[in-house]
Amino acid sequence: MIAHIFCKLDAIPAPLWTLLGVVVGAVMSPFLTARWQHNQWVLDNKKAEYRELLDLLETYSLRLLDYLGKYPDFGPISPATEADQVAARRQVFEIQNSLNLALADRLFTRKALAKRDVRRQFEELILGLDSGALLHAATVGEKLDKIRAPLGELHQAVLETAKHDLGLV
Repeated sequence: MIAHIFCKLDAIPAPLWTLLGVVVGAVMSPFLTARWQHNQWVLDNKKAEYRELLDLLETYSLRLLDYLGKYPDFGPISPATEADQVAARRQVFEIQNSLNLALADRLFTRKALAKRDVRRQFEELILGLDSGALLHAATVGEKLDKIRAPLGELHQAVLETAKHDLGLV
């Protein structure tokens, strides 16, 4: 039965096969191109969101460590350094808020970040800072080391999520 079908296909002239190939190519080409462009667009947006998130996380880390290197904690503000301390604290909290929003409301990366519990890690870091659990140490260096660890873990979690989500692993 199958051999019979192939015999009939052999009877079709070569120019007709050429025409059929051109028609199928003309029909499929826009579909495949549109699909590829859409996938590329999604990938570009994911890269941009991860880049923004990593930039915010790095800025937050630097500002937080800088603040805690100068001032003992987020407790009462010293009258002697009030203006500088208020400005530095405001910068830390503004970046913290931006980072929290970036973890919560991104269109292309939110699901992948949620699977890795990245936002929960960030919230635990904030709770550790608010409760003072991360701020109790004998020296400023020890305090900064206690804070660097969860910041590094958070950075690594975002980086690993990005690598997997972007297909780089």
